[in-house]
Amino acid sequence: MADRRKFLLGAGAMLSIAACGRRETVLDETGVRARKLIDARPSLDLHAHPGRTFIRDGRNFSPAIRLFAASGAFEQRVVRDMAAGGMTAAVFSAVSDIEVLDFKGKGLASRRAFNPGEAFDSYKRQIAALNALFANGLAEKFFQSMIFAP
Repeated sequence: MADRRKFLLGAGAMLSIAACGRRETVLDETGVRARKLIDARPSLDLHAHPGRTFIRDGRNFSPAIRLFAASGAFEQRVVRDMAAGGMTAAVFSAVSDIEVLDFKGKGLASRRAFNPGEAFDSYKRQIAALNALFANGLAEKFFQSMIFAP
């Protein structure tokens, strides 16, 4: 029953998130001051997972991670939001252990050992997906507009 319970809780959480949609944010005084600070200085994300690229084309996920992955990756929205939020630069990172992780308690934990070559294959898959962000112009457009704009 624990697996069924995890599935139902995960499905309910995903449906709740999907139902929320996006809303415009109204900035209070602190938000206005924060925006001025961001606009005046470089803003760096040193460990970004743009749009959950790490789940794209993944295999051997746990049932809960598979459910999490079912809503897909959304790189375009995230990169667009990063630019709109004033992000100057970001380091895009891979999650090569995603296939062996599962939700446990309040976080993630390893659920099994890696199969031979699995972590490296996952890493290569994710790096290819991140490189595709540049190949299709999505990330390049972000960085050109943020770094090279006068």
